[in-house]
Amino acid sequence: MLMLPAQVYDASDNPDGGIYLRVPYDVDFLDEFKDAIEPGERYWDGYDREWWVSERYSKRAIRIASGYFNIEYMD
Repeated sequence: MLMLPAQVYDASDNPDGGIYLRVPYDVDFLDEFKDAIEPGERYWDGYDREWWVSERYSKRAIRIASGYFNIEYMD
């Protein structure tokens, strides 16, 4: 099965830290992601088309995304 790429990078420019997660649209991923990560610990940036995830939930978000996408770690 060919997995689409997704990018993960540090949210060092965000005062709350965490990660940014840029993924293709996938309804199954979104259902699992939103069920596993509390709304206050994530938000969608429609302009940059990426999710911010808090440090507390970053490993969980990456684990979930890796089940749907080929993760690329960006600088």
